[in-house]
Amino acid sequence: MDNPFPLASKVYQLALSQWQSWFSAAPEETSEQAIKLSLKDVANKTRQLQTRKQCDLPLSFPVAELPHFIGRTEALNQLEAALELWRESQGELTCIVAPFGSGLSSLLNAFRTSHQNQSTTSITFVSFYQAPLSAKEAIAHLYACFNIKQAPSSITQAIKLINQQIPQVLLIDNMHKLMVRIMGNYQALVTFATILMETRAKHCWIFGCESFAWQRLTSQYQINNFIKTIIKLDYFSVDEMEQMLTQKFADLELSNDQEAPRLTQQICKQLHSISLGHPKLASLLLLDAIAQDDQQKNDLIELREIDIGTLKTCSDEDLFTLAEVYVHAGLSVKQHADIFASSIERSSLKLEYLSRQGLLLPQYVQHDFAAHRYEVPTCLTKIVANHLVNNNKLFK
Repeated sequence: MDNPFPLASKVYQLALSQWQSWFSAAPEETSEQAIKLSLKDVANKTRQLQTRKQCDLPLSFPVAELPHFIGRTEALNQLEAALELWRESQGELTCIVAPFGSGLSSLLNAFRTSHQNQSTTSITFVSFYQAPLSAKEAIAHLYACFNIKQAPSSITQAIKLINQQIPQVLLIDNMHKLMVRIMGNYQALVTFATILMETRAKHCWIFGCESFAWQRLTSQYQINNFIKTIIKLDYFSVDEMEQMLTQKFADLELSNDQEAPRLTQQICKQLHSISLGHPKLASLLLLDAIAQDDQQKNDLIELREIDIGTLKTCSDEDLFTLAEVYVHAGLSVKQHADIFASSIERSSLKLEYLSRQGLLLPQYVQHDFAAHRYEVPTCLTKIVANHLVNNNKLFK
């Protein structure tokens, strides 16, 4: 018998189908989806591996053991050449430019370690942990290198006093911390650079600066005009990654000497592809892939891919915030509010939201939420930077 209400029947079937699609159980994750690490997973694992930092620590002095240092032969040779020129009274400023997490601090410290017992010249490693908020504060860090207690009355007097000190090799990490916008950075950079230029014959100055921060400093302030030698680093190559894996296998007693090369070759390319050459992310992925069996023997399981879906859901406002946090190597709530002309409350909510997504790591300060500090998790710097470049929020 024909349906006397064909249109009503079709409408009913359509409504029933829509209802079922709304309220039916979500499809189960495929094994491929389930095995992926979210960005929040990576951030949490980064937090577990990372030594807790103190928000009020102005300077830090990392320690590296040269025997465990991997690659970077060309960069080390360039540093040696810069040092030799200075010893021959032809000293110029030198800067190492590298993306976050590529081993810039390790390179500087390995260079320092290699000369510790070989040189009569004092070598000092200084790292800006917190960004100086004024030219005066930035220059005070230079005085600290020479144990100058009383700040000189003028820049001319400062140059004269620094030139009177015993010759030193000074390795200054995190130069990008000088670019925080609220410090009146152009004048601070000019003042800072003037002191360095006028003391480069007496002291050997070598800096480390993040790649995207360097690009911004160069385009806005032509900082490259002050620096003679520029050494560029990138993330690990496949060969360097293989060296790191071989070392990790030995450190973790994962395999014997005969098995290590075979295991390394099997997973090296895959690990390099997932981590994009980022050594700390590669180490995290490797540790994530290690399973302890009942006999306490370490076996490798399949390496997990990383799901960047959270980044893809970010608004332009979110991405602009991530870009500024990235290029400044971290921002406090107050600094974010100053940069974006926002209220403290709005900046706090924005940064905390991104933290809850696993895109930022917070460092909380008691009794002053405006001083809470946020930074991109170390292991996610390459992934976040790539996404920001692809969305025109950072520029190479």
